[in-house]
Amino acid sequence: MNDCKCLICNVNQDNSKTIKPIFQKHKGINIMYTNTDVLHNKLEELELIAIQEKADIIAITETLLKNMPADTKPEDFVFKIKGYNSILNYNGRGLCFFLKENIEFIHILDYESYFKTSIFLQIKNSDCNLTLGLIYRSPNTTQQENYNLIDLMVLLQIKINL
Repeated sequence: MNDCKCLICNVNQDNSKTIKPIFQKHKGINIMYTNTDVLHNKLEELELIAIQEKADIIAITETLLKNMPADTKPEDFVFKIKGYNSILNYNGRGLCFFLKENIEFIHILDYESYFKTSIFLQIKNSDCNLTLGLIYRSPNTTQQENYNLIDLMVLLQIKINL
């Protein structure tokens, strides 16, 4: 079985009120990425798009409120889509992966220790082991966090030949 990698990038954010996903099919897995700029009020729309486009994996950045009310904790936001497992990261603006329940995966926490606003998964597929990473770098990232992200990229280059 081969090791595979998949990189999905979105560099054009327009602060839209609707979801504008990017799709990529990789080794028979339909992967969707979007930046929701707050997910809780777009979850139904996301679910409809996922069903319509037959998304197997959904990767989302900016799931949380930009200015969280003082009496609200990030963990108060639980995102679920029927038929999908969710992997959440509450750091920064929040990240989330939704994976169809029939997809086997391993959550790789080692990589996430380098850069706190990231999620890494190893997807088990009959064709290959697919490593997926979701990283959100805020415009307010500190210099040290930038160095940590560079360290992570170097590590990924060595480990999975990114």
